[in-house]
Amino acid sequence: MAWFSLTVTVALVWCVAALVSEPDRVTRARHIAISLIRSVLPERPASADDAAAMQSVMPPYGINVFLEQEAEEWKVARSLDLVRMTGSGWIRQQFLWTEVEYPARGQFVDRATGGVSWAKYDRIVETAGQRGLSVLFRIDTSPAWARDGEKIESPPHDFADYARFCGLVASRYRDRGIAIQIWNEPNLSFEWGGHPPRADEYTDLLRAAYTEIKRYAPAMPVVAAALAPTTEATARGRNDVQYLREMYAAGARPYFDILALNLYGLRSGPYDPRGSEHADVNVSRASLVRAVMVENGDAAKPVWAAEVGWNALPRGFPAESLWGRVDRLTQARYTAHLIDRARREWPWIEVLFFWHLRLVAPEGQALQQYYFSLLQDDFTPYPVYSAIARAIASPVILGPGIRSLDTWPFSSGGAVPSAGGRHGFRFRGSGVDVVLRPADHIRTLAWRLDGGGTVRVVIPAARESVVHPLGGGLSGGVHSIDFEAGPAEIAQISVIAHRGIPRIPTDVIPTLGVLALAIAASLALRANR
Repeated sequence: MAWFSLTVTVALVWCVAALVSEPDRVTRARHIAISLIRSVLPERPASADDAAAMQSVMPPYGINVFLEQEAEEWKVARSLDLVRMTGSGWIRQQFLWTEVEYPARGQFVDRATGGVSWAKYDRIVETAGQRGLSVLFRIDTSPAWARDGEKIESPPHDFADYARFCGLVASRYRDRGIAIQIWNEPNLSFEWGGHPPRADEYTDLLRAAYTEIKRYAPAMPVVAAALAPTTEATARGRNDVQYLREMYAAGARPYFDILALNLYGLRSGPYDPRGSEHADVNVSRASLVRAVMVENGDAAKPVWAAEVGWNALPRGFPAESLWGRVDRLTQARYTAHLIDRARREWPWIEVLFFWHLRLVAPEGQALQQYYFSLLQDDFTPYPVYSAIARAIASPVILGPGIRSLDTWPFSSGGAVPSAGGRHGFRFRGSGVDVVLRPADHIRTLAWRLDGGGTVRVVIPAARESVVHPLGGGLSGGVHSIDFEAGPAEIAQISVIAHRGIPRIPTDVIPTLGVLALAIAASLALRANR
């Protein structure tokens, strides 16, 4: 009955909001109502939150950039400085094969300057490295000599040519903090030469490129193409969830280290829990994609969200919105909330790449994609830029999942080990386990949970790893733990999931309060008539 009352109340809140609020507030109220109503019986696909995945000391955030279009070096440097100032550790940059291997196979001439066409990408790698930034190169488009037709977003007629070029990139930037994404959104006809998208064809391209990259750079991460989130099942586009199943069926599993996905809010908010393969897409579609990985025994691989964002298309824009619409302040709030949700619910998403830093185009604000931008043309930040920086800098509250002490949450994310083997962090879950490495000696482990008394236990010698619980059976909410042990002895920390009522963002609580009062006033007026 309590849940029914809450559902009715939220529905009334939305109705009142629709009557008394401005258009953008109506949108936010609708998103809040959806999140709360659908959280009564949340659908949660199997996502293997406790599966160990590849981890990194790099901050798990990045920003998409278009630095190959910058003619002036100071703009490249300024862009990368601003990326670093958010606390991000990555950039994602398109690598246009059609521009680099020109005018023929084995030739590398910059068509604008007559110089070496590798130079602009060398500059990007060098300038990013000077700032401690790693680079995800998204290699796509085909040169005229390698493709059929005029469309540059066409796969080559011989996949071996693309694979050979990926191998050249891997060899050139080996040991430079580079990862390579193989093509982009191949489940859309637009990105597949205008032809109906086929997962088996893309898998052949992926297999060829992966093999060649690993021949030159075995440790370089290879990222499967980010699929466009879509419910289409036509010659123009293929449902991304189904397309991924077809990739696995075609044998893709051994040929990528990381799966990429695009995480757009579109017409929904950051806490919308709905997940339906054939309904309108939202950020919870990430869980559907992850479930396909789990179904195919691929839970140990991480996921990178290659494009993340909401479009702040202004009211009065002279074209129908393609990707939904929020105002700039809502864009900032939603993006910060999504960072929070990813930390709490999706431990298998290893990096979030925000779309995008700054659009480098003379027509700029005439394009709808401009309004994803974090910066204005003159590098002045929009509110979303500052919101990302604040969210990244906020103390980490660990959600469910397994983590190593030498990864970002512990090395630099706000849960920093102190001297003497003492560690402290906060988490949201029903318990915490530590995994101790094998040892030939007796050890002592001590910890305090939520500021309580110190508990000490003796851990006997063991030839295998030892899992020891530090706390269990906890209620929902945030807990803190401090424990002592030699860092070399601790292999992993596992936060145990707690499935409670989803958290309501604190900045919407005043709005709910005002709307609740409006409902009460409306009912009182009706009663006095």
